[in-house]
Amino acid sequence: MTIDQIKYFCAICQYKTFSNAALELHITQSSLSKQMIKLENELDMILFDRSHRQITLTKAGEQFYEDAQILLKDYNHMMNHLDILKDNTQNTIRIAMLPILSQYNLASKLDDFSSLYPSYHVEIDEIEERDIQDVLNNSYDMYILRGHMNLPNYKKILLYKDKLTAITSYKHPLSAYDKVSILDFKNNEILLPPQYTTIAHIALEEFKTLDFHPIHIRYGRLETILSSLKDYNVAFVMEKTLSMYHLSNLCMHTLDEEVYGNIYLYYLPSHKSCIQNFISMF
Repeated sequence: MTIDQIKYFCAICQYKTFSNAALELHITQSSLSKQMIKLENELDMILFDRSHRQITLTKAGEQFYEDAQILLKDYNHMMNHLDILKDNTQNTIRIAMLPILSQYNLASKLDDFSSLYPSYHVEIDEIEERDIQDVLNNSYDMYILRGHMNLPNYKKILLYKDKLTAITSYKHPLSAYDKVSILDFKNNEILLPPQYTTIAHIALEEFKTLDFHPIHIRYGRLETILSSLKDYNVAFVMEKTLSMYHLSNLCMHTLDEEVYGNIYLYYLPSHKSCIQNFISMF
């Protein structure tokens, strides 16, 4: 028994004849008759009294019609609920991103997007870089990450260019210099973001390229690094990550070496219009 057969049966009951029902259902009368015979054979009971010109229901047919109307009503409710869920899915963007909403003014961008497209829903999961591999198989619509990642099937666009910069205490011997070299800090303790981060990785790669061997390296979160700056240590961090911090007692130095750690948006090509509109806005 199929849902179509039940719909056909109810249409015949409503329009009183096979010919009228077939016309409303946009099928041939013979096809409709065959479907009803199949239904009666499967149920092993006669639903229609065919002894009269106008179709009437048997006792079994009347009971079946009563139950069929309830079933169709529930079926229609179910399909309406699924349509709503389908619409919600089509209008939802799932994003996994580094915790950089405030650092790169992404929060205001997302607010602008929500204001422009109120019917779209953006779901954001913030992830640490050490956890990236664990979420790559979760089929997010987008990832906002630092540096080049190998994400098959995803396209990539540059969101923000950002480069390594040096931060010292105002008491540091080089505090008066706007531009310095990494090599100028050979006798300093070096402070870097956590070792699992892309920032630490690209800094260490640059040290290796320069044959620069610091006397000591400490790792920590950005706020810890900035609060730990003393007379003879230096922090290497990304320039734009400092936008939300008060640096009145600290000095920022542009580096002779241009070491980039750019932010990229990786997105899954999709027919979903919300994704295309998101990409266009950014």
